[in-house]
Amino acid sequence: MLANHFRYSGEKAQKRSVAIVEMKKILIGSMSLALMAVLMIGSTLAYFTDKTDAAKNEFHMDGLSITLKENAEVLDGQSYRIRENTSSGSEAGTAPVQGTGKGVIYTGIVPGATIAKNPYITVSASNARAYVYVYVEGISDDPNAVIHTKWAEGWAQIPASELSGTLLRREIAKDAAGDYDVFTRVYVNDNASGTETLNQITIGAFAHQADNVTLNMADTAAIAYFQE
Repeated sequence: MLANHFRYSGEKAQKRSVAIVEMKKILIGSMSLALMAVLMIGSTLAYFTDKTDAAKNEFHMDGLSITLKENAEVLDGQSYRIRENTSSGSEAGTAPVQGTGKGVIYTGIVPGATIAKNPYITVSASNARAYVYVYVEGISDDPNAVIHTKWAEGWAQIPASELSGTLLRREIAKDAAGDYDVFTRVYVNDNASGTETLNQITIGAFAHQADNVTLNMADTAAIAYFQE
């Protein structure tokens, strides 16, 4: 689990929120996948799916493998400090955090700050053509919000009234292994007073094979997963 703590600077009783990049468990076995297929197309064929995991952050099923991690750094001219969210309790500083599956603690955040926070999906080699989904709660691309972001290029926002957050989707071509950013910056509004409780951010990832299914079927499976 990626646990990310954001703390305002200079507050006597500091307000804190936890931004958690949450990787859910893969507990959908062949029976539930087959049942899904029966309900959708009257077949007992199981579709390839994959999703990130809270314990290991990595899943492998035939044809699909994804991971969800993040990078963080202190940008030039910014006063906040960072450290990996580990039990060692090391001091927050300016050293970059790369490829962590544990999360990052951010301290000394002030209104107007630009924070380098970069969750990303890694698609492993030899993948089937897939629809990859990311579900984000606690932050959006609304520039009027206290904290907001800009989605990385290539993600499309999917209407999902069943979910309270933002559902994003992108198509990954067959064997298109690589890293795909979700976003790279978090912005703190200039008009923030510094006393607000920053939102808890949660991020989950899900992948579904794209061949021999309709886009609506894949979207429905992703929404159902994030409703769990």
